[in-house]
Amino acid sequence: MEKLVYTVTETAKLLNIGMNKAYDLINQQQIPNVRVGRKILIPKQALEKWLEESTGEVTEIKF
Repeated sequence: MEKLVYTVTETAKLLNIGMNKAYDLINQQQIPNVRVGRKILIPKQALEKWLEESTGEVTEIKF
């Protein structure tokens, strides 16, 4: 079954950025996210859309 959401750690690894930068982008509302309690989740489709809008390229994320 394919993942629907990523954790901040997984997102940082996918984007090849550090954890601090990932949290900065989330706090600045740059990376779309959903909070479930204290946990931050990044929906896969929203992340792909954000990347497409940022780069102008169609991106499919595979983890």
